[in-house]
Amino acid sequence: MLRHLPAAVLVLGTALAVAPAAHAARAPAADLRVAATKPAAVAKPGDTVTVRVTLRNTGRGRAGASVTRLSLGAGRTYAAGDLVLASLRQRALAGGRKARAVTAKLRVPLDGRAAGTRTLVVCADAPAKVRERSEKDNCAVAGRITLPAVSAESLVAADLAAQRIDGEQATALRLLALAAPPAALPERYRGATSTGADATAAVTEAAARFTSYSPKTQALLAPLFSPPGHVKAKAKAKPKPKATSKPKAAAAALRPPDPNHCMAQTAGQVPDTTTMGSYVAPASKVTFWWPKTKKNGPGLAKALARELDATIWPKLTGLMARTPKADDNLDCAHGGSGGLDIYLVDMIGGRPWNAKVDPGPHGVTTPYTCIKGQPGSGFMTLADTSKETLAHEFFHLLQLAYADKNDCDRPGWLDEGTAEWAVEFTYPGTLKNTSAVWLEVFEGTGLLDRSYDAWPFWYSATREAGANVVRAAYHNTEMLDRIPAVDQAIGTFRSRWPEFARSAYNQAPVTSYTDWTKTTTKPNVVSGLLSLGGQSTKTVSYAGSAILDPLTRDYQGFAFEDKIRKVTLSGLPAGEDYKLLALLRMKDGSWTERDVSKGVTLCRDRPSEDVQEMVLVASNASPTAKLTADPTLTVEDACALPRFRVLSASFAVHTTGLTASKWGQSCDATNVSGTEDYSGELDGPVNDPAFKLTRQLGGGLKGDVFFDVPADGMTELQGCDEPDETPCTTTKSIRKADGKDTIGFEIEVEPHNPQEARLRWRIHEASIGYFDADDSVCNVYEFYNFVGPDQQVKTVPLEDLQHGTHTFSNKGFMSWKEDEKTSTPATLTLGWGYDVEIQVIDKDGNPIP
Repeated sequence: MLRHLPAAVLVLGTALAVAPAAHAARAPAADLRVAATKPAAVAKPGDTVTVRVTLRNTGRGRAGASVTRLSLGAGRTYAAGDLVLASLRQRALAGGRKARAVTAKLRVPLDGRAAGTRTLVVCADAPAKVRERSEKDNCAVAGRITLPAVSAESLVAADLAAQRIDGEQATALRLLALAAPPAALPERYRGATSTGADATAAVTEAAARFTSYSPKTQALLAPLFSPPGHVKAKAKAKPKPKATSKPKAAAAALRPPDPNHCMAQTAGQVPDTTTMGSYVAPASKVTFWWPKTKKNGPGLAKALARELDATIWPKLTGLMARTPKADDNLDCAHGGSGGLDIYLVDMIGGRPWNAKVDPGPHGVTTPYTCIKGQPGSGFMTLADTSKETLAHEFFHLLQLAYADKNDCDRPGWLDEGTAEWAVEFTYPGTLKNTSAVWLEVFEGTGLLDRSYDAWPFWYSATREAGANVVRAAYHNTEMLDRIPAVDQAIGTFRSRWPEFARSAYNQAPVTSYTDWTKTTTKPNVVSGLLSLGGQSTKTVSYAGSAILDPLTRDYQGFAFEDKIRKVTLSGLPAGEDYKLLALLRMKDGSWTERDVSKGVTLCRDRPSEDVQEMVLVASNASPTAKLTADPTLTVEDACALPRFRVLSASFAVHTTGLTASKWGQSCDATNVSGTEDYSGELDGPVNDPAFKLTRQLGGGLKGDVFFDVPADGMTELQGCDEPDETPCTTTKSIRKADGKDTIGFEIEVEPHNPQEARLRWRIHEASIGYFDADDSVCNVYEFYNFVGPDQQVKTVPLEDLQHGTHTFSNKGFMSWKEDEKTSTPATLTLGWGYDVEIQVIDKDGNPIP
């Protein structure tokens, strides 16, 4: 049973107590007046306020026994609902006499009506039992007392602890204090503050659970689901119901809920047009209602109707492909038509709404019904009559118009987040930095625990995938549970959540939100310059990515002193839901980005990796799984010199030659000529510990990458037979005995040019003929030449030899006019092509990306 804390307090002091006397015919009238000393100006619940009260009868007639009431209120006289602190019994008092002063010690109770600056009013003959000459002079102002705000939560907690209410009623009272009309609240809770502003979400939850509440709690909550300014219609005579057999009653109990049946105890209400004014928007047919005491009601209604018809209705119904569901079939108050009804009020939850203080909800959307798998209708109550609040609450009506697979009680990150996003969609730029708290605070709860401030995620998702993903999400809830519905609509959390994590960083080099009036002012994630402290190697804790709850993100940054030359990040979580983006500020001030989800090694000796600052953006896109790992960041004073693995290689050379010169050798009477084709290709990777760079005395680096490849070729020669030098032609294989040949290059890095590497290639010579061939073959004496240093050397960036996989090539063509050995005239040409693909690895054979 719901009870309230007693408002009366203990009175210390005495008053005369006499039996009241009957008034004689035409007896002179009494006239009671009261005076009181000024109490303390400031107090808080539990404090004792001392007041000295004196009662005087200024009339000629005798005043019988009476009661003097002390109360706290807003006016100079007692008003219904004021907080009564004490009632003092007074003895009868003869005309012209005053009673002995009474000292009252009043304990200020914990009560919502005692919040703010209140007037302590002392009223004689409070029940008006004494016949007086005038009843208008019975009250006096003792003084004004300022009391701190009282929260509804503290009032509920006190009543719950005292077992005056149960847990279910406590929940109901908190909700009434947040979102109900003031008259719906028990007096004790009126004027109390209520934390949080998720009024629509709280009301929707109560609607979904309403049938599970006890009858007493349903009765307590019923006013919440009745539009303002509605009264009980006159009951019509109903025919006596026919007796129903038990089997039929049981069948009736199993019928599905009726979507036209409203919450219990709300049926049969109609608008009270004697107290409410209304205006119908011409295009949307939405009815705006306001209390006739609200002088600016007509103007506000017309202004909001214009905004709704011109902008909000077309933009949001066009996006969602829905209009608010008609409510004319409901068995409860629905504004008298099937169109949407919007009620303009001064306060929600018992407190006037204030744009500067913002003590409570701006508006509330209340569903009439909340049935699984059924679209619903509802009404809107606005305390804040801005176009932004109108757009937010209107979007809730469009959400209700979708038949959710579960019920209308969707989580705040979905309903409130998209409703807030809808304001930005309708009026771009409206929500500048309104959710800066969540954008700035990197720790704590993830997406599924957010509410209004989930809208930046929707903003990010719609920027990446289009505004229609919001409609798709609600369409999907008709068939799927909420998380799968959203996951499918947005193109998976695995895609959208890392994008949001990056966007929400909102500092250089990320510019996703910085085109707004100002950027968010989150703390600098780079805590300071990281130093080796005289060590050659140092391991730094990187806890940010060690533990990530579902749909959370983390940002940490590091700046490096110049002595740090190598940075390695390892031990990161595994799985597709984990992403780690590195934002890297380079030496020249530019920024670059790299996905380092699998770890990274940066050598600052390389120009492309000379990182001055690194910001790590970690994200967990799983809605259910928590990620746990033990990552480490290791910094060193030198980069380990790389090693190489040859993945593939090939070469091809083509030689031609001709000479008619007389050298004093055999076949001088015959021209000697020929062609040669020779090629080879590696048949598998080559791992050789010798493939590495080493430091040289005096500086510089050096290394060799030479290896054998299977090779084969043919040569066709024209010469002569001995001894008569008869011309002849021969074809011969030039395959070596082991079927292989050596190719590759030598690596040189000079100290004065540390950013480049010179590759000195082994290139086959241009050679035609034999050396010292015997008479058994067609005799072709050899002439040849060599490729010079300029063609042997190719220059590449050193960093290509420090990370990654690269293919190095040397291709060319040369011709000569003489034999190298004898300087005798001869024509020689050589065309060549060499390709070697190498992978840079560490000492353990792991690729260096």
